[in-house]
Amino acid sequence: LVNCADNLVCVVSSTAPNTKEAIRRAKYAEDAGADGSMLALPYAFPCNDKMAVNHYKLVNQALKGELAIMVYNYPPLTGFNITSSLWRELLKLESIKALKESNFSVDHRDDVLFAIADKINVFSGIESTLWHDSLLGAKGTIGIYTWVAPKLMLKFYEECMRGNQLKPWTIEVHRKLVEAFSAMLNLGVPLISYEAAILNALVEIGGNRAGPPREPYKPLPEEARRKLEQAVKPLMELEKTL
Repeated sequence: LVNCADNLVCVVSSTAPNTKEAIRRAKYAEDAGADGSMLALPYAFPCNDKMAVNHYKLVNQALKGELAIMVYNYPPLTGFNITSSLWRELLKLESIKALKESNFSVDHRDDVLFAIADKINVFSGIESTLWHDSLLGAKGTIGIYTWVAPKLMLKFYEECMRGNQLKPWTIEVHRKLVEAFSAMLNLGVPLISYEAAILNALVEIGGNRAGPPREPYKPLPEEARRKLEQAVKPLMELEKTL
């Protein structure tokens, strides 16, 4: 972290199986100079509303006030969904500055965006949901397909932030993103088990070096990789037109 450029915002993950370990990781990130930390709920034990709020309260209390927390809502990982009603409590915690929303239910995201988009920065969990989310105040997105079409995704983001969602070009890119996401869900492998492998493959498809996924994750099977390459090919073709 000490080697990060001054003009970069450095956000590292402190998500852990339990709250004690999440606190250790968050404090380590803060002491090392990170600007923020993405933090999901513990995933080792079932969670309820009280436990969810208490998790973030304990991490918030353990920090010195120099680290911003990005809440990570990803029900497939944690088995729990952070609703707009819980956000009434989470907004009271001074360290919480952002949300990565990876619940892909439109109704849920609308409810959350209406509740908090004017209070903290909301990031879409993947580019294919940015078009919709930006209409209700989302400020950014996590880059997945950005690895294969960086110029395209940057322009798409800029158009959404300028309020140009209904321009034909923006709609066309959004359509291709939705199609790519749908195809990614049908690679023939469990998505949550191969997330690291998919990201590694996308980096390589984009012409960069990724190396093998770290253990215990495995590389994508060849057939799944071929499907992924076909899924992102339209995005790469659009990239060439810029």
